[in-house]
Amino acid sequence: MPKNTFFHLSFEKQTRIIQGAMKAFSDMSYCRVTIDQIVHLADIPKGSFYQYFDNKDDLFVYIFGELGDGEKETLETMIHQIKYYHFADFVPMLLSQSKAVENQDAIMIGLKNRFLRECPQEVKKEMMQSMIPKSYRLFETIIRAYQEKGEFRSDLSVKNAAYLVTSAITQLEYYESVENIVDEEIVKQLLHMVTIGFGKEKQHDSNS
Repeated sequence: MPKNTFFHLSFEKQTRIIQGAMKAFSDMSYCRVTIDQIVHLADIPKGSFYQYFDNKDDLFVYIFGELGDGEKETLETMIHQIKYYHFADFVPMLLSQSKAVENQDAIMIGLKNRFLRECPQEVKKEMMQSMIPKSYRLFETIIRAYQEKGEFRSDLSVKNAAYLVTSAITQLEYYESVENIVDEEIVKQLLHMVTIGFGKEKQHDSNS
């Protein structure tokens, strides 16, 4: 996390630092990014950097977290559409929208690639520990909405259900398959399996 001094900066200077760092991280491999490059792009003295962040890992974690929060807010605007979709159809649509948001920005694409392919494991672990609880909360909201809709059992543990769904989605990089199945198809299959235990999935199938 940034030091308190970072939050005391003007919005303009905070933005300049973040945008400079985002460009550096998206333009080159993670290990090659240096503090010198970041401060050059941000147009700040090198000594000032350490007043705001401990190191480049600290800055990267903060940037990724802020982008994740913005994306989560965008996805939350889709919750009103729940009444039109079954859960196993709504979540893949949510993930497609998430991917579309990321793909609108070349810098976002670069940052995501760094995170998935090059980010040190200890940094990735720190980011996941920060971001996954936010996913839990989003899915808790969604699952409660499906309880109110009557698709899920009223006695379903929302917390446990949100954990199962989030785990299935965030662990796709470890999924092994001998078949040529794209991520979206895997997610949909997993969701159909998981939601059978949530309540009313069989009823939807029988009525379709």
